[in-house]
Amino acid sequence: MLYHGPKFKPSPAYDPAALAAAINAAPMPVLIARGNADSNADQLVLNVPVQAPYVFAQVEGRRLLVAHGEGPTADELLTLAAKWKVELLFTGHLHVPTIRRVEGILHVNPGSPTYPLGEVRAPTCAVVVDGEAELITMNYE
Repeated sequence: MLYHGPKFKPSPAYDPAALAAAINAAPMPVLIARGNADSNADQLVLNVPVQAPYVFAQVEGRRLLVAHGEGPTADELLTLAAKWKVELLFTGHLHVPTIRRVEGILHVNPGSPTYPLGEVRAPTCAVVVDGEAELITMNYE
């Protein structure tokens, strides 16, 4: 999340200290599932827990499951989400933005604001409002 190691070179606008400050200042609860690039050092600068490897929560009456996704596939996570009666499943890892509904479960992969992959290599994030998801293309200019 905050440190990508020597393998990746995020965008020039990437500022881990500013990201940590923004997460810490968020006016609403922030839920973080630990991913394959996250380190224990991230937790030292965050005032919210970096949970591993899943976040299972109920927010405003809706069950959600957050998993980075480098372990079980998205389809395996959808099976788990159905078992747990989850309405929203968030995954990452592939860095390819996806919004789809599978048997009543909204599955969102927001892509990546720093290291986008897939056909369209644009930095993205996603928002969910009233059960509908929208991808947002980031513009760093």
